[in-house]
Amino acid sequence: MPITSLTKPTTIDPVVPDTARAFAYLRVSSEGQVRTDYSDDGLSINAQREGAEEKAVQLEARIVQEYSDPGRSAYVDLHKRTGFLEMLDELKRRNEHASTRVEYVIVWSLSRWARNQRDHWQTRELVREAGAKLISITEPMIGDDSAAAFLYESMIATQNQFQSMQTSENVRRGLRQKASVGGTYNIAPLGYLNSVDELPDGRRVAIVTIDPERGHFMTLAFKLYASGEYSIAQLAAELERLGLRSRPTAKRVPKKLGTSVVQRLLRNRYYVGQIVYKRGTKHEQVFEGRHEPLIDPETFERVQMLLDEKRVAGERPRVRQHYLRGSVFCGECGGRLTFAISTGRNGGKYPYFFCSGRVNGTPCTARANIRPELIEQAIEHHYATVQMPPARIERGKAAIHALAEVSQDALRQVQRAKTELIAKLEARQDKLVEMRFDEKSISAALFKRKQADLQSELDAANRSLAETEDRMTINQEQLDE
Repeated sequence: MPITSLTKPTTIDPVVPDTARAFAYLRVSSEGQVRTDYSDDGLSINAQREGAEEKAVQLEARIVQEYSDPGRSAYVDLHKRTGFLEMLDELKRRNEHASTRVEYVIVWSLSRWARNQRDHWQTRELVREAGAKLISITEPMIGDDSAAAFLYESMIATQNQFQSMQTSENVRRGLRQKASVGGTYNIAPLGYLNSVDELPDGRRVAIVTIDPERGHFMTLAFKLYASGEYSIAQLAAELERLGLRSRPTAKRVPKKLGTSVVQRLLRNRYYVGQIVYKRGTKHEQVFEGRHEPLIDPETFERVQMLLDEKRVAGERPRVRQHYLRGSVFCGECGGRLTFAISTGRNGGKYPYFFCSGRVNGTPCTARANIRPELIEQAIEHHYATVQMPPARIERGKAAIHALAEVSQDALRQVQRAKTELIAKLEARQDKLVEMRFDEKSISAALFKRKQADLQSELDAANRSLAETEDRMTINQEQLDE
């Protein structure tokens, strides 16, 4: 019989009169157990299928349909077992008529059926109410209605729950032990790769290495945010423009990082070389990791301070900002003028000020919207008639210069980070050329594709650096004026 994927119910044979009918329910515990052969079903599924066919012959029955839930945990994900739920619906439908009645549901073992007593008896009862009998391939008494069979089944269900709980406890102890010695006990975050170190004595040790395609982007992300020149949304957009994408998986293609993902990455102490065990719980512990850090502790703490400040103050996008916002008032009622931006029919943006009396109920005869440039011109005309004391002018200049220097210092940090990124990209280009022409270790097609990707990233980085340098150009005389 050909091997088929069992993510959907599979009809094995049409209904044959005068022969008992059975469903086969086949499942493994994890995604890793599914992907163990050239077949997507995995070796374990195939073994269960063969056992179900042999058991059906013993029962003088024929398997008319198969169901499976590969890669699901029986212990906690009962509601996600879509194959099981589809099987129940089909059992109920068929058993409404004697001509289509299904007598048995055959499983490999009760441990493949459920991992705790509550789920076992619940699902078993659902099958019984649907008019079928649960049969285990490896546990011969399952399916009988005797007192001895009930006791035996209860013992098996209890044993399965005990083994599941014991395994969970052992895993937790193992994870904590691995974290305590600096090992990475789960999938490495973006910027790193899970790998294996082959030791001379034949042992294979799981290690984490820096991702050559994404590691430098994570260093850049921390440095850019630490400069204070970027919001989370602006940082996510900058990283997207420079070419950073998520790590591809068997099911997901690389995609841009959302703001929530970027913020979560900036909070991760893994990038500073630490392992956090049970993050966010009262049992949280921090250990020094064996992996190479991508950012220094000072920059990381600066990022955490900025994130904490944004969490308290609230980080809002700078969409409706104007330097006069909150400083101008209505000449009719004295209410504050509110700044807003409207969108026209053609998509254009139109900024304006309006009296807040419109929305808070204050009587006001000023109903017109006022263009910002008219208010700016009126203020300029007003200050042209005001003679400011020289001492106040000098204090104002000094304050403006100080603020400009703070901004310039932040931009210099951004400039350094982007310059480092360009240097790393150029180094990767050089290494790629060496691999192609010296070692001949990559094909011409792969070299061409990798070279195009690197050049695209490099062009974006150079454009971004040029924009930063433009922002750093300040005319001192214009600033004084």
